[in-house]
Amino acid sequence: MIDITLLEQLKATIREILPETIALRQAIHREPELGSQEFKTREKVAAFLAQTCLEKWSPLDKTDFIGELKGKDPSRTLCLRADMDALPLQERPNLMTYRSVQEGVMHACGHDGHTAILAGTVRVLATLASHLPINVRFVFQPCEEGLVGGKRLIKRGACKNVETAYALHGWPGLPVGAISCKSGPIFGVGAHIRIALFGKGCHGSEPEKGLNPIPCAARITQRLYELHEKLFREAGNILSVCTLKSGQCDNIIPDSAFISGTARFLETTHSTMIERAILDIISEETNGSGLVVHTHFDTQGIIPVNNDPDSNERIRTLAEGYLKTAPYIEAAKASLGMEDFAFYLAGRQGALFLLGQGETCASLHNPSFDFNDQSIENGILMFSLLALTHR
Repeated sequence: MIDITLLEQLKATIREILPETIALRQAIHREPELGSQEFKTREKVAAFLAQTCLEKWSPLDKTDFIGELKGKDPSRTLCLRADMDALPLQERPNLMTYRSVQEGVMHACGHDGHTAILAGTVRVLATLASHLPINVRFVFQPCEEGLVGGKRLIKRGACKNVETAYALHGWPGLPVGAISCKSGPIFGVGAHIRIALFGKGCHGSEPEKGLNPIPCAARITQRLYELHEKLFREAGNILSVCTLKSGQCDNIIPDSAFISGTARFLETTHSTMIERAILDIISEETNGSGLVVHTHFDTQGIIPVNNDPDSNERIRTLAEGYLKTAPYIEAAKASLGMEDFAFYLAGRQGALFLLGQGETCASLHNPSFDFNDQSIENGILMFSLLALTHR
């Protein structure tokens, strides 16, 4: 646990830097950047941390920002990670002074909050560096939404010599500032699905002269929904068709139709089974139709975010012991969302925990979502405690 004097110093330091940290969060929200384009976000983080004793790395992937604080045992390292990228989504009109100024881009998944919390943690721990038991590496990661940024950073050495890694994710539906976690999978695996059907276009008044791909695309879509119902009923897996596109004019039969969607599951072994079922449906519906079909099913090597029991227990103990303003809530089940923090946990201990954004908060990836600044204090406190009490 933590000495009472150090705890009071920690809390006082967090309160001191909290207004600046909230201002950083809102500045990042105002100028969101898509994956691998986070240059201004990186600059904001660098400026916020410029006066600290953080030992900064050269970028591993252009827009990442990585640095370390040295601890008493320099042979051991703990990693704290935040993601920085925004989403290609138009923010719903609102009265916020810091609403997105980038047309069609917004922070709808809370990465602005994640980044600000980690930056605030650096500022706090830099003043308490003499109390750190081991090194702490801070990774500000680009391109999480593309689900390749974390994988690339790990391959390039972001977690070299790291023994334990932690991250957080803002979570609507939980009380503001509450911490929630669980052992085992907390985020799942997903596959990108794309199906292209190619026929022959013609005038809408002479359908016999063409080969219309739309009826077949519609049948495939309906059967994929039926497959979803079966998968969900049997194992809780999900298959969602998210786009169905074909044609541009009401009197022209198009020559192509495109279906895309996602499959989500907790067991990587389910990937092959789901792909096979999709291919069987496509084969049955297109056999003898004359249509040319291209199918793409890709998990990008994504793996579940697997929290180890010891790290989950540390989070629970710290939250119950030190977060007096919000409860600890054991997560009842894993989310079928995807998170590339999974790559940080491959082969090492650690966990991702959820940080409550409020019971009435808009859902993630929603044009009305806004990270709750009232949760930032508890996020910094949890990250700081995980570092200061590491054994």
